[in-house]
Amino acid sequence: FETVHRRKDDSLYDVEVHLQLATFKSLPVIVAIIHDITERKRAEQEMKLSDLRLKMVRMASGVMVWDWNLITDELEWCDNYYETFGYSKGDTNPTIKSWASFIHPDDVVDTFEGRRKVIDSGKNKWKAEYRFKRKDGSYAFTLDWGTVLRDEKGKSLRMVGAMLDISERKHMEETLRQSEKLKSIGVITAGISHEFNNILNIISGNVQLLQMDYNDNHRLIDSLHTIEVSVYDG
Repeated sequence: FETVHRRKDDSLYDVEVHLQLATFKSLPVIVAIIHDITERKRAEQEMKLSDLRLKMVRMASGVMVWDWNLITDELEWCDNYYETFGYSKGDTNPTIKSWASFIHPDDVVDTFEGRRKVIDSGKNKWKAEYRFKRKDGSYAFTLDWGTVLRDEKGKSLRMVGAMLDISERKHMEETLRQSEKLKSIGVITAGISHEFNNILNIISGNVQLLQMDYNDNHRLIDSLHTIEVSVYDG
C-alpha cells in the first residue's frame, strides 16, 4: 500500500509499503519494506498534467492555455497569450496577481472570487467571462475555463485552463441587438404612420362634406381648402 511519511524536518514524502509475514527466533513477525516513491509520484503528476494540457489543446485549438501552480502561485502562459494581447514576456509577471491586474476593474472581483470559490469548495471545474486588458489599453472580451488538480487527499495543487478571445463574437451579438432594435423601431413607426393616415382620411372626408354644405361661404371655403391641402401633403 501507499502512504505518506514525515521526515525529521517535518516535510512529507510519499512511500510504498510492503508487508511480509516472517519468523524470527521462532516467533512470527511482520517485516515492512518501505520505498520512497516521491519521484515516481511527481512523474505521475507531471504525466497527468501533460495529458490534461494536451487534451485541452485538442479540445480548444487556438486558445491560450495556462497553468497555475497553487503551491508556489506561479502562472505559466503559452506563447499565443502574448501574441493575442500584444504583450512580451517581460511585460508581465508569472503570478496570479499579475493576471488579476489586467482584468477590467468591474469584472475582477467576480472573476477572482469565482475561481477561488471553486478551489476552496472542493470542486474541479471553473468558467467565467470577463474583459482583459490589451497592451494598447483596450479590453478584449474573454471566455476562460479551468480544471483543478488535487492530490489523493483532495488538496488543490494546480489549476490548468484555457482562455479564448471572444471579442468578435461579442461585437456581432451587439450588432445583431442593434439591428433588432432598429427593426422594432421600424415596425412601430409603420404602425404610427398607418394610424396617422387613417386620421388624415377622416379629416379629409369631413372637409369635403363641409365644402359641400357651405359652398356659398367663400371665407370658410378658403380655410377648408387650406386644410385639405395640408391633409394631402401629410
